[in-house]
Formats: sequence, C-alpha cells, structure tokens
Amino acid sequence: MDNSRQPPPPGPDRAALAALALHQAGDLAGAHRAYQELLRDNAAHPYANLWMAALLHQTGRTADAERYAQTSVEAAPTLPDAWVNLGIIRRALGQAEAARSSLERALSLDPLLDAAWLALGATHQELDNDDDAERAYERAASLAPKSPLPDFNRATLHLERGRVRAAQAAVENALAKDSSHAASLGLLATCQLELDEPQAALATLQRAERLDHNIPDLPAARGAALAELGQLEAAVAAFDRALRLKPDHGPALSTGLFTRRRLCHWAGIERVQARFRDALSREVAGLAPFPWLAEDSTRAEQQRCARQWGAQWPDRPLATQPHISASGERLTVAYLSADYYRHPTAYLAAGLFEAHDRARFRILGYSNSRDDGSDIRARVVSAFDEFVDIRKLDAEAVAAHMQRERVDILVDLKGHTLEASTAVLARRSAPIQVQYLGYPGTMGMACVDYLIGDPVVTPFEHQDAYDEFIVQLPHSYQINDQQRPHPEAADDGGAHGLPGDAVVYCCFNNTWKFNEPAFRTWLDVLSAVPDSVLWLLGRESSASVAARLREIAGQAGIAPERLVFSKSRPLTPYLSLFHHADLFLDSWPYNAHTTASDALWMGCPVLTIQGETFAGRVGASLLKTSGLEALVCQGINDYREAAIALGQDRSQLQALRRSLERGRDTNRLFDTRATTRSIEAAFEEMARRHRDGNPGPFKVPH
Repeated sequence: MDNSRQPPPPGPDRAALAALALHQAGDLAGAHRAYQELLRDNAAHPYANLWMAALLHQTGRTADAERYAQTSVEAAPTLPDAWVNLGIIRRALGQAEAARSSLERALSLDPLLDAAWLALGATHQELDNDDDAERAYERAASLAPKSPLPDFNRATLHLERGRVRAAQAAVENALAKDSSHAASLGLLATCQLELDEPQAALATLQRAERLDHNIPDLPAARGAALAELGQLEAAVAAFDRALRLKPDHGPALSTGLFTRRRLCHWAGIERVQARFRDALSREVAGLAPFPWLAEDSTRAEQQRCARQWGAQWPDRPLATQPHISASGERLTVAYLSADYYRHPTAYLAAGLFEAHDRARFRILGYSNSRDDGSDIRARVVSAFDEFVDIRKLDAEAVAAHMQRERVDILVDLKGHTLEASTAVLARRSAPIQVQYLGYPGTMGMACVDYLIGDPVVTPFEHQDAYDEFIVQLPHSYQINDQQRPHPEAADDGGAHGLPGDAVVYCCFNNTWKFNEPAFRTWLDVLSAVPDSVLWLLGRESSASVAARLREIAGQAGIAPERLVFSKSRPLTPYLSLFHHADLFLDSWPYNAHTTASDALWMGCPVLTIQGETFAGRVGASLLKTSGLEALVCQGINDYREAAIALGQDRSQLQALRRSLERGRDTNRLFDTRATTRSIEAAFEEMARRHRDGNPGPFKVPH
C-alpha cells in the first residue's frame, strides 16, 4: 500500500498536548508519567508513542526508545514526524541503512521537513555517501536558512575527512547564522586545535562554556587546549569537569589519564585507569590508544582500543586503485609524518632517508609538520628525492598525489599519535601500507598491511595481537643515525647539582612514562645504595612534578635532595649530560625508546625490564642488539636487585661504559646503513608478496 496517498492521522488530543507541554518545559519525569497514562488507555496512541520514544532517546535509553518509535509508525504510517523519529533512533543504535530507509519514507510524505533532510545527511555521512550527505545538508539549509545545524553537520563531515580548513569555513558559516550556538563554537575550537592554534581554541571554548556549561565536549576540548599550552593542572580540572558531566567521555578519560601521568599525579589514578578499562569493554567512543600504551594494559586490550579508535577512519579507497611496480623496477617509497622538525623521529630517521639506495628506491617525504627552521628539518627535507608539504591538503588530495607519483609503499611514521594523517591511509594511497617507528603497537586497521618490528618487540607468537602482518628485522627494529652528535662533557656534575662522589642513577624519560611502582622501586634502590642520587630531566611543569616526587621520596625516608632535576635542553647539550650518569634506570610498562639509544650512544648503560607489549620490550631490543642482554631483567625484583648490585660495584659500571664506548662504531644498533639495507630488503619482499598475492608475516634474513 502507498502510505503517501493515505490521509494524515488526526492531530494529538488535549491530553497528549498537555503531556507534550510538560516535556517541552523540561519536566521529563512528569512527561514520562503522562505518556505512560496515555499508553495505558491506548497502547497504540501514535503521539504518545512518538514523544515517549523521543524522551527515552533524549535521556539515554535509546534501545528502549526504538520499540515506541516502531509502534508510532505502525499506528500512524502517514505521520512524517514518526518516521523521522524512528530514523534518528535507528541511526543512534548503529542501524544506518534502516535509518536511511525511515528518513526517506518521511521525506516521501513531506519533502519539506528540514529535520528529516538534516538527519538523512548525517546518516549518509555515516554510510560514507559523502555526495548524498552534502546534497541533504544543502536541502536542509535551503529549508531552514537561519539554522546553524546544516553548516555544523557539514563541518563535521569535512573534519572527519581530514579537511580541517573546509571544516573551519563551514562552522564559521554556522556561527554567522547563530553566534550563540555553543556546539559550533566547540567545533571551531577543535579546528583551531587541529591547526595548532591552542590559544585561539581556548578563547573560543571559554566563550562557548559561558553560553552552555552543560556540554561535556566543551571542557574536554578546553582541557586539550590547556594541555597543549602547558597548563597541565588546569587541564586536569577541565577533564574532571567533562567527566562529571559525562562519566564515560572518551577523550576526557584518555587525555585526562595521560595528563595525570605527565604530572606524576598518581593519587587515585587506579580509579581513572579502571574507568578507562570499563569504558573500553563497553566500546565507548573516543578512547585514544596512545595513552593506554603507558598503562598496565595487555596486548589484547591495546588492540581492542586501537581497533575502536581506528574505526573513525573506515576504508575509503579512491576509485582508481594503485598498482605495484613490476619486478626489477625501482620502487617508490613515501614516508608520511608530522615529525620532520626537532623531534625524536627526525633525529632517529634522518640517516635512513639519506642511506637509501637510489638505484633501487625513489624516496619521497610527505609532511604535515611545521617548519621550525632547525638544522634537522633542513637535513630531512634535503634527504628526500621529493618533499611534499600536505598541511593544506585533505586526505583525498594527498592520496591522489601519491597515486600520480606511483607510490608503491607508503610508510606511516606516526601511528595513533598526535597529528597523524590516518585518513590518508584509509584512502588506500599506495598498494602496500606500512606502520613503522612512531607507534609501538597495532593500529588495528585493515588498511595497514605491515608493521616493522624485530624478534624481541614483535615475536611471531604475538601476531594475533597485531592487525598488521609482522615483519622482523634481523636486529633491533629501531633505526639510529650514526651522524648524531657525540659531545664531550661540557661541564662537571656539580654544575647540575650532582654530588662529586655519588653513584648517579638517571631516567631522562618523559614523566608520562613514570608510575608509582617504578618510582618506589627507584626509591628502594636509593635506600640500598646510600651514596647515590636519582637524576631526572624536568621537561614540563617541572616545579610541581619535582615537588610531588620529592614529597613521596621524603615520606619513604629518602632525603628529597637526593632527587636531582635538570631542565630540558637541545640535543647536543642534552647528550653531554650522559657523561655524568652511571646507570640509566628504564621505565615500564612503557620503556625508554629514543632516550635509551641516546644513553647507549653516549656510553651510559641501561637497565630495563622486558615486558609483554611492544612498548615494554624496546629496551630489551636495544640492549640485546648492543650485546648487553645481561642488563635485561624479567621482573621488578630482578630489576631492583640488579640496580642495587651495579650501584654497589662501580668497577662494573665503569667496565660497561668502556665497553659501550669502544664498541660504538661496531654496535649493530648504530649501523645506519646496515639497518637501512634490512628495511629495503623488507620493502622488496613486501612488493614480491603483493605481486604474488601472498601477503603474510616474514623475517628479513641477516
């Protein structure tokens, strides 16, 4: 039967309108009771079912709402609002195709319903029908020219697709129509953060919260802006505000947990960690996987988090699929990163880009990083055969550029870290896509084919925790630059507050890698080695962190002055600090990575625990490659005893330093050319397997 030709149902009766008035006045409990009374008298009452469904959806009971919404369309199949309501609820329940069908039915009954066009656009957006979504938003805008919502939704579409500047323009259009639309202000702030404008974002968010202080996304975004500006204590307060409004707000949970780690704010952190784990089990949106790597999480939990996060970028390959070069032809390899400036990735990988065999490989750099004018930036740019600045390009344009350049292998150096260009991977920009170096875990995305690791960080028995195929280099996965500086000591230890006769334990890791079990283990070591100090590098909020850690030390009976803090500094003077350190005490469950290789390069031995995850096995990989397997511990007790024993035997520490210094030129960890040859062999094997249609894990031979 063609319902569009049936007469519309009669309007709502007086009792129904009275119930609706309660609803519209904000008396949700009263409205709920009134709707129930109507439904007791008439279970098929179309308006009572319609509005009860809307109320339940509004209060978070969307699964319960669907039954009432379905009853309303059965009772009044020619009532357009009933179909719109059902469509909105079905979309919220993840039933996008069913939602589209319901909304199209509503529009067949009344094509002038702007709310239906708006919801249909959002549904097409979810189904990756971008052109249909744009058309629906245009229609909604034409029907409601003063509403900010069509432009707001269009902005979310652009932002999801990596078109940040287009998103900013769309949301500014929304604000031109309604300058008091708080959600649009929040989205504008998100764009400003993406464009590295945290101060502007903070001002926008403060304005938005003055308009509406009950939207949890606003304090969560404010926390992100404050964290970016280094105002970490204020950021934690903002994240806590978001969580009071919405206890399972994914971004606030993630970044709030990470910011607490940065501040060494450990009181009650177990509760936050437990909330994160519970939210992860319930598939709460917005849980970022990178902070989870630093927690006591399993490989399976990290994979689950990465998969849920990666679902934001469903596979959306270009219409024209890329093809691999023929056997014997030179392969084109593109490295994608936001870290081509003073960043550990640039310092590690500059030699890799330079050392590639140009007879076999053409090497391109795709960058969405700022130009900081540094020497390392200039060196990296000159190392590529072509360097492409993609900051003003959306993901589709970047993918199209790579296909025109006939990129065979795209190597992502970011993974799920800040400023990653993940949408470029989702467009299938190259026939082979690889994750390397920047993210120690799986990305959980089908569009990433391989992860480059080694037998220690990614043993093949861990393959089930990685959505990528594992590729093992023969030694450590970590590329190192043999041209990194090796400065002499610029001063004596006293210049840094170090006692002249002390055993100097150090950990120059970022504070977010610290945790209470590790720190208390370090205090145990100091207690057992009375003539020792622990030397830490103050990178952020150093005064509050130092005060907090010294207070914990004092409570444990350790004189607070035995914790020595030095300021962060540029690469060369930073490296010279290692001349004054006797033993680097590694962190867990997230080890030192670049920092550990810095220590070994400068002759400072590293003591580590081999953990269960990639992030917790890097120290073991670096040490085993350097011939120092004896410094790899299997647990906290082993680690504590080894640290104490080494601190009580300075001759052994000195022997380890001499061994590292003598072997620097032959240490396989620092052989840039040899590691590059292994990576190239991996690329060629990936290409061969792709041509043969036989992808899978493999090990690069020695």
